[in-house]
Formats: sequence, structure tokens, C-alpha cells
Amino acid sequence: MFVSIIDLRKKNLFVKKVSNFRKFICLTSSVEEQPLQFAARDDFKNLSHIKDLGKAMTGIIALQINAIPSAAQNRFKPPLGNLLTLFSDYDAQDSAGKKTKIIEAIKILERLIDAIDVFDSHKPLSPLREEQINERILDLKTSAEKLSVPVQYLKGVGPKMAARFQAKKISTVEDLLYFLPRTYEDRREIRRINKLETGRIQTIIAVVVLSEFRYYGRKGRTSYLTGIFKKGVRAIFTGPVTPNYAGKTMIHPEYEILEEDDDENLLNFKRIVPVYSETEGLHQKYIRKVMYGALDQYSRYIASPIPAEICRKRNLLNIHEAMLTVHFPGHDEQIEPFIDARSESHRRLIYDEFFFFQLGMAVKKSGRILDKGISFRVEGRLLDRFYASLPFSLTAAQQRVIGEIQKDLQYPTSMNRLLQGDVGSGKTLVAMAAMITVCENACQAALMAPTEILARQHYITLSAWAEPIGLRVVLLTGSMTNAARNEILAQIASGQADIIIGTHTLIQESVDFKKLGLAVIDEQHRFGVMQRASLRSKGIQADVLVMTATPIPRTLAMTVYGDLDVSVIDEMPPWLITCKRIFLLIAVLG
Repeated sequence: MFVSIIDLRKKNLFVKKVSNFRKFICLTSSVEEQPLQFAARDDFKNLSHIKDLGKAMTGIIALQINAIPSAAQNRFKPPLGNLLTLFSDYDAQDSAGKKTKIIEAIKILERLIDAIDVFDSHKPLSPLREEQINERILDLKTSAEKLSVPVQYLKGVGPKMAARFQAKKISTVEDLLYFLPRTYEDRREIRRINKLETGRIQTIIAVVVLSEFRYYGRKGRTSYLTGIFKKGVRAIFTGPVTPNYAGKTMIHPEYEILEEDDDENLLNFKRIVPVYSETEGLHQKYIRKVMYGALDQYSRYIASPIPAEICRKRNLLNIHEAMLTVHFPGHDEQIEPFIDARSESHRRLIYDEFFFFQLGMAVKKSGRILDKGISFRVEGRLLDRFYASLPFSLTAAQQRVIGEIQKDLQYPTSMNRLLQGDVGSGKTLVAMAAMITVCENACQAALMAPTEILARQHYITLSAWAEPIGLRVVLLTGSMTNAARNEILAQIASGQADIIIGTHTLIQESVDFKKLGLAVIDEQHRFGVMQRASLRSKGIQADVLVMTATPIPRTLAMTVYGDLDVSVIDEMPPWLITCKRIFLLIAVLG
């Protein structure tokens, strides 16, 4: 919904204040320039070079607290007050104390920068910008209308061929344009058979003079091929040329049967030719012909809302040129980048896809910042007793990750965090610490496992940890008898059950939690987004902790799990006997 210009003008003063306030937040959270990030870089290598940071920060923060617009006081004054308190005694701290304060300050600022974007989105539009936006909306509307035309109305298609396209999930012009070639053939140079060179992928045109098959083992598709390669048939073959006892051969080449006038058809010859995934009744020459017509008529309507500044910065082709050349590369192009999907045309389309994926994640994450959650008290006797009962000490990585989770639990907004670590790194122990914290705040915690076997393993482990400190753990699975199931459901609804472990049964309508505060999901890739959301909805914006043992590079994790904060346990417990250690012991002991 658009805000009227009159309403926007009334809000001018508010927006100016918010914009100035945002500049402060951006300045103090700039990764490249601000002193906190500089101090924290390379494991706080630069910490000793920054003098009087506490004095400087308290002065800046105090000024900004006074500059907060009245409409934003409730949201921004408390966290800025926390920052002010944080830096009030900073200069008197030792090195370890300063590190702790800087880490916490960066965390607060990251949350502030996300929240301020919500206010900044109401910034009034200048007349020029508003006009540009209206034109862009019109362009996108026209684009959507044109590209949603059913494929059957394209020249040469019709209802019968449209049904065959539907087998490839192509129903509209847009679907067709984004039906990209699976590979490409270089037909710029057609070789004579006696000029073929072994060890290279080459193209020939040949006439079948003898159609005969000799069987070496199974018959395979010989009857099918006999019907295609009849005497006199003319065909084009592309494939790797290899030597054999009879001369040269092409094993499993790509081929097309040629008609009389095909030599003059520049869609299929004298160029880099696209090769599409086929289905019954849809052949390469036909797909190319339809694709060429669709591009000629509709490619002008392909619109990309990605700002031109980003395209220039990333050296991206315009979307129209990218779509044309990804289907029909120019004569002077190198074929290898197209075959490997590394061409500039592919790069533009891939960038668009990831851009919108990340944009969706960012919108989802910014909306989550406004979700009201539960602010948990993270210190308590139960957690201390749990740590004391362990026969080993936590690793530094476990302590760090528990600290990150507890900071999330403290905030009155919902946590969405991905916990990544190898098998044996202690993810379950970290999750248990989070669940104990929630239970000590009179809430329940649930752990959803992908299989019943894994759920039972978790039940055994967590029960052994929970019973000595007075917490009740229950297991809910689909294989239970009705009587046992009803008893567990009653304990969950009454609050007698503190920690509930189960499979997908936890998200069924019959499961009613008294007060769910934390949902732990083991092996995220085994559950869909809707299942995760269903479990979370069992509580009032319950916090979510997702565990995975799948190694995910951090940059990829930021892409795939863009709506989640990421914690990594990158250290194995020293007491863990790995297979490698066992083999070393065997080698040493003989």
C-alpha cells in the first residue's frame, strides 16, 4: 500500500530525524570503517591500538539518544541505553573484558541496523523518484501480463503441442523463455569425415548408406535406431571422435535428422546451436523454432527490478541481451563457457535468481525482527547444576556458541539460529543448555528429529542429563499406543513435561503445548519450511534452533539459510576418540 504524498510530507520531520539516526547506526556498524569492527578484526589484534574508546562511544551514544524521534523512542532507547551502560566502564576493563563488551556491542548494533531499516522504509519520495517508481510498476505490470500468455498461442504451437510442452512444466511464455539449453553444439564448422581429428568433439553431416547392427551383448535400443537411420537418411552428428580398429568412431553422439532445406536454416547450422531437454513429440529443431519466435516477440517484455547501479557495479549484461544470447550465442562466442553455464549470459540469470532469493530472505528476516518473542533470564541454578554434572569441560567453541544462543534468548524478539557442527562436536549438549534455560523460565522446549530412531536416541541422552536436575523429558512418536500417546499429550498440555522429543508428530493439531518457548530442529534439510513454521507456531513466536551436521561453507550458509543467524562449533572435544585416533593407536601398539 502506498502512502499519499500529503501524509509523507506530514512525516517529513520524523523521517529526517530517523535518517540522521540511521546514519549514526550505519557509521557505528560499518564493517570497514568503524572502530569496533577494527578492534575485533583478526582475533582482536588491533585492540591495543584504540585508546579511550569507551569515552568516545559514551559521548556519541548520549548525543544519539537525545536525537531519537519520539515515535522511535520505545524501540531504540532501551538498546542504546544498554550500549551506554556497556561502554561506561569500558576503558577500565582488562583485555578480556574489553573483548566481551565489543562482541556484545556489535551484536546490539547489528540488531539496531536491521530494525532501523523498517523506519527508514517510510522515507518520502521525491517527485522524480516517485515518477520513476510508477513507470517501473507499469513496466512490471506489462511484463507480467505479456509473459503470462499461454504458450499455445505462440506461432506454430497450438493446443496439441502445448500439451507436450506441459509435460516439461512449460505453460506460459515466461516458462518457455526460462527453459534453458542443457548443452550447446558448435556447428560453425562442419568437418568432412576424412578430415576428422581424434580426441576432439566435432560435427559432421552424413547420409546413411547402410543400416546394419551387429550385436555385442545386449540389444538395447537397436530396433528404435534401425527405424530412425534408414538408408538414404541425412543426419548431423556431434560428439567426441575416438580411434578404433576400423578407423574412427563417435560413441553416443548427439544427432538430428535433416530435411531437404535444413542447410539454409541458420537456427540449426553455421552457429553455436542450443540443445534442449526433449520429450516425446518435442524435437530440437521444433523447440529452437518456437523459442526463436518467442524471443523475437516477447523478450522485450522481460523486466528485472534489479537497480541499474547494481548491474553496473557487478558488470552484468542487461536481462534482454542475456536472455537472447543464452539461447542463441553469438557467432564469435567461446562455446565452453556456455556448456559449463559460466557465460556472461548465464551469470546474469544466475545473479537474478540468487538476488531474489536473498531479497526474500532479507524481507523475511526484517519482518522477524518485529516479531515479539520471550525475553529469557539466562542465568540460573539448573544450568549451573547441569554443567557441574558433566564429567568433562565444555570446549571453547561450545562455550562461544552457547553464549551466542543465550544472547538471542535474552532479547524480546524471536531467535532463528542455525547450529552447525560435525558429528560428535557437541551440538546436542549446546541445545540442551538452551532448553534448560527456557525450562528455568517456566516454558517448555521441544526437539523434533527426522526419524523415530534418532528421536529415541535423543530421549535417552537428554533424560540422563535432565533427571538429575529435576526436569521431565517425554517422547512422542507415531508408533505409540493410543493410551500412551494420550497420557503424553496430557502431560504436554498441563506443563508437566518440560522437554518434549518427537518426530513430525509434534506438529500435529492434537499436540497442544502449555507454553512452548524453544523449538529445536535436528537436521534441517530433512524438514520443509512449513514444518519448521508449524512447530514454531505451537508457541507464541517460539525461538527456533536448527541443528545440522552437514558441512556448509559460511558464505553458502548465509545464502541458503539467509533468514537464520549461523553458529558453528568448529572444535571437537579433546576426549573424543575418533576413528583416526583408533587407527593411530592400533598402528603404534601393533
